[in-house]
Amino acid sequence: MVSNTNINFNINYIKKNILNSIKNIVFNWNGIIFGGFVRDHIISEYYTDIFKKKNNNNFLNIWNTNIDKETIARTLVPDEIDICMNNKHQSDKMIADITKTLVTEFGETNIIITNVILINNYDNFYTYTDNHCNSIYRYCYDILIAKIPYITEGININIIIDVIISDNVVPIGRLDLLCNGFFMTKYNISLLNNTGTELDNLGILEKKEIESKIIKDIVNFKTDYCMIFPRITNINTLFAIKYNEQACKSIENLAKHKYKWEIRNLPIVLVHPNNYNNICKNCCLCFKILKKKECKIVIPDNELNNANNIDNIDNIIGSYMHKDCFFQYMYKQLEEKKATFKYMINDNEMLLKCPMQKNINFNIDNINNIIERYLYNSQLQISN
Repeated sequence: MVSNTNINFNINYIKKNILNSIKNIVFNWNGIIFGGFVRDHIISEYYTDIFKKKNNNNFLNIWNTNIDKETIARTLVPDEIDICMNNKHQSDKMIADITKTLVTEFGETNIIITNVILINNYDNFYTYTDNHCNSIYRYCYDILIAKIPYITEGININIIIDVIISDNVVPIGRLDLLCNGFFMTKYNISLLNNTGTELDNLGILEKKEIESKIIKDIVNFKTDYCMIFPRITNINTLFAIKYNEQACKSIENLAKHKYKWEIRNLPIVLVHPNNYNNICKNCCLCFKILKKKECKIVIPDNELNNANNIDNIDNIIGSYMHKDCFFQYMYKQLEEKKATFKYMINDNEMLLKCPMQKNINFNIDNINNIIERYLYNSQLQISN
């Protein structure tokens, strides 16, 4: 019999402390952290600094989400952490240290650990990495906190750690979104050198200029999509399909993010809840009414650039659908293409299609335009 007694604690505060402990252990073993964890760290630190200035360094209410809504992103805490290590032996020692620390803090009976090999060397083209990656291991920690017999059953905190074993420094090889292009060491945070885009060819001055502007965009929840696909050949057709799959997963993951991200230069328009007023439209896939609080996807009938410049999302003429319906539709096509990839002979056959049979081209080849905008045309502002 469990009592109805309320136990007050802040789950994000506890989770942040867990991740900080993990981060320090990673750095002790000379690991490198990259991807979404670094992105969210940049955001939370930025808004934490603003909160401190507003409150004369008073930390008392920093985790209170009812106070200072303008800096609420200070409480952002990721669920996953991506790590790059030189070899499996060092990685095993690091994971053992992480496990020992968590067991000491929360008790062995309160932690469930599962691990799995995500890829081996043969499969590595399937992921966002390049051929310098040897393998990827995933460690899932389910941590039970605040369990008090007869009082409360407690609550679970889930932490996922992906460890890349590589002889290269963070072997991304094909970056999906600019906001995910940073890595973190014990010394600093920097833009990756091997994104698989023209960013890798920039001089140090231009790269640092772009790096600063990308960070300014990140803290305003804006980013660019930048994955460049390979051309179809008789030996990489399946890999090309995997690029489409990774594109869908990356966009879907950011669409699920706690905060509303604007992803520019996509062949679709992502409409966040409460960003539009018209609740009379129907999803063109499930035919149910699109509610105001649901995330939506629009396939514009006009050119994408024009659609992105429309201030009122209700004015976009095109096909509206639920976010989940759209991605289910994409993944269904991908499964069909995997079954017939041996018969594909050109890039057009790799393209996905919307319910109205318009091509959905996730192969972004305008990275040079993105670079030019950041270097010469960008007038980005950070809200204070």
